[in-house]
Amino acid sequence: MYQLIFRNWKFAALWAIGISASVAAFFEPGGGQEQLAASAEKIETARAIESSVVSLPAPAPDDVAVDEPLSEEDAAAAEAGAPVTDNTVPAENDPTEEP
Repeated sequence: MYQLIFRNWKFAALWAIGISASVAAFFEPGGGQEQLAASAEKIETARAIESSVVSLPAPAPDDVAVDEPLSEEDAAAAEAGAPVTDNTVPAENDPTEEP
């Protein structure tokens, strides 16, 4: 493509003028650089809000009942980073209760 543009000096001159005009239009007041800066500011604000929202703990739903605290072994495992398994059976699936 560049060979086609630069074979003829007239095409090369038009190409250079076009690039120069594009750069001038981008940096003039009200040009693309202001729109780009505004978009970048919106993105930074959205990321800051997103990171602050992510760092907050999720509220517990009101309809969930907390049965009992973790045992000392489970609490120690949770602090160490090990996964804690829930061995409780939901009330609707409890096999010890008779229908």
